[in-house]
Amino acid sequence: MSELKQHMTKVVRTIISHLKKNPVSANPLRKELLWYRIEKEIELKRLKRKRKLILCGSAAASVALLLASFLFFNRVPDENILAVAESIKELDPNTFKRKEILLQLGNNKEIMLNENEQVEYTNSGKLAINNTFVEQGEKETEKYNQVVVPMGKRIQLLLSDGTKMWVNSGSRVVYPIIFDKKKREIFVQGEVYLDVIEDKNRPFVVKTDQFDVNVLGTAFNISAYSDNSQSSVVLVRGKVNVTDRTKGVVIMKPNQFTAIKDGKAGITREVDVEKYICWKENLMIIQDDRMDEVFAKLKRYYGKEFVFTDKVAELQVSGKLDLKENLEDILKSISFSVPITYQENANKIIIDIK
Repeated sequence: MSELKQHMTKVVRTIISHLKKNPVSANPLRKELLWYRIEKEIELKRLKRKRKLILCGSAAASVALLLASFLFFNRVPDENILAVAESIKELDPNTFKRKEILLQLGNNKEIMLNENEQVEYTNSGKLAINNTFVEQGEKETEKYNQVVVPMGKRIQLLLSDGTKMWVNSGSRVVYPIIFDKKKREIFVQGEVYLDVIEDKNRPFVVKTDQFDVNVLGTAFNISAYSDNSQSSVVLVRGKVNVTDRTKGVVIMKPNQFTAIKDGKAGITREVDVEKYICWKENLMIIQDDRMDEVFAKLKRYYGKEFVFTDKVAELQVSGKLDLKENLEDILKSISFSVPITYQENANKIIIDIK
């Protein structure tokens, strides 16, 4: 027992010393990951001691591992989905500008996909692409995959529990190849639509940087882009609980919309859910939306940057856009409804008032 105390005392003193010299300015998510790892390390040592498996050398290695996690916050994947997502967060800045969808396996193998690929996981966690099995690795640290969908692309996946997941443009999702026996967790940055298989013994949890969504079996849409000041949850059927970063909880019913800003959930309201989920059918429904909001969505779908004045931004437009059409036809359709002109210059779309 004294040996364990000595090692943990050394860890705590090292952390305190580091904090005094380098005050932590990490966001709440990173702090949560740090303390999660510390608690896991303490629990691991307690269990090892109980089983009489603690050796001096392995204890020293564990301490070194904990200190590395503390100093860098994000290097070693563990069973907490936030920690896993953080550990593989480093992406090439051009990843979202690629023409192909990236499926990154736990063994660091990268597979390039197009929108029409059939991606499915069996209930034993095996990956099949177009009905052909793919080797994923067998180590514990290789049990998580990540899909990154660039601008202008979308893809559908079947997860190992039978849940269907649609991933929108400019999004990344981290998920286990096979879910834990007690919980089902994924991490989302961007937008997804989920049709979750009911399992009362294993709640399904979607974690983002700003909030969590807890469900049993339901269908809902999450929009949580890192470059948007506001995120949202739209419930199609079933029931979900949204927990924000202030620990506030919102219980949602079908056909409701909840906005989350700066980590805090706002007022829930009734909406036409079709507007928020039609993207998976390559459609965009616009209902008196501001033009700057429309252009932000078109940027993700087509990978083009839009330049416009405040007067253009404030214009409102309604209609339905077919996102399978080319951008030229989309802009022409919009110009019939609002008084704008458009031209492309150096890969940017310049929008002016007529």
